[in-house]
Amino acid sequence: MHLSYQYRIYPRPSQEATLESWRKELGYLWNFALAQRKDAWEREHRPVSYLDQQESLATWRSFDARGLGQVRYVVAQNLLQELDLAYRSFFRRVKDGERRPGYPRFKKDGTVRSFRFNYADTYVKIGTSATDRRVRLSGIGYVPIVVHREPPADGKLLTATVSREADRWLLTLVYELPDPAPPPPPEVAPANPVGIDLGIMHPLALSTGEVVEPLRPLEAAEERLKREQRRLARKEKGSNNHRKQAAKVARCHQRVADRRKDLCHKLTSRIAREHDLVAVEALNVPGMVRGPLAKAILDAPWGRMRSMLEYKLAMRSGRYVEVDPRGTTQTCSACGRVADPPLALGERVFACPCRHREDRDVNAARNVLHRGCDSVRRMSSEVKPAERTPPPRTGGRRVYRGRRATSRNQEDASRPEGEGSPGAIPGRRKPPGRRG
Repeated sequence: MHLSYQYRIYPRPSQEATLESWRKELGYLWNFALAQRKDAWEREHRPVSYLDQQESLATWRSFDARGLGQVRYVVAQNLLQELDLAYRSFFRRVKDGERRPGYPRFKKDGTVRSFRFNYADTYVKIGTSATDRRVRLSGIGYVPIVVHREPPADGKLLTATVSREADRWLLTLVYELPDPAPPPPPEVAPANPVGIDLGIMHPLALSTGEVVEPLRPLEAAEERLKREQRRLARKEKGSNNHRKQAAKVARCHQRVADRRKDLCHKLTSRIAREHDLVAVEALNVPGMVRGPLAKAILDAPWGRMRSMLEYKLAMRSGRYVEVDPRGTTQTCSACGRVADPPLALGERVFACPCRHREDRDVNAARNVLHRGCDSVRRMSSEVKPAERTPPPRTGGRRVYRGRRATSRNQEDASRPEGEGSPGAIPGRRKPPGRRG
């Protein structure tokens, strides 16, 4: 199992200048490698593979010793791997028939947002005091790091990615951890299940009756964001004032993203800690954001919450189930009757003729829980008893003896009566038995 830990680093001015120059040179390398692949196919119909570009990387570095040559070879090699992965993903989406397969694009201004080190080029030293906490990056040196949570003691460091977000530098460490215990088999009933309804008025509504109040970080920062963007529009492009104002706008967006991410982590951690089965609606978020409620849907991070719940439950050996969301809001969770006429978007209370009256989001969460438990029961019924036993042995002494006995029986059955039986002489018939 792989887990990523993200920390904030504070490089010195000289180190920050080196990181910025690396970002610029890696952006040029990305654009040059992408143009080479594109031109080779358009002019000669000749594909250029990752191995071809890796062999040419040493030549490119020798011709540009003061630019690309200053970047670590492994970092540049990892960038070419990312470009190759982007091409493979593009062809896979084309094969799947997606409308927008997403051809790799050129980097704007010749810069990249992040670059990756391997485990051999990274050393993390975490001391007891705050001043002794630093990370060593090959070619950069020791950089101070803020460790808000300790990295895993039993994990193996795989990669370290340095990224630039707004006006800060971040370091993402990917560790390989032992796989957690598998979830219980489907026939074991969950001890504390919960259903979750995703909505706009309330980001989360639980089947326990709890309703999470909306945070809406984008709506709270929208006025300030508009003001900063108007100031940016009045600056001359390419000037220092334009660059400074663009950094302010980026900081506004980063605050919104930080508040949204913090909310997701707190909610999903608590839910995964308290429940062993979580049923969530399988909403098509990319298709829903094309409508008039796109801004409100994106401000409620449904996709991030679902992905966080999935991996956090897997860490705790829990079960994560996605169910069909159709009809969950219009169906009574007590008797199963469908609302007639259907509830409008403004009606926030579900009232059924069976005298069941409840908040519509909580009622939908209870329906999601029922469907999740039903899907788990179906999974347990589909498992046959033969599948629970270990697979038959395909080798060994006993299997060999069994095969010999089976072949002998088949051979004896194919021969005429009296031939080939134990003790019989070939070519002679079996002596007749005594007659009464």
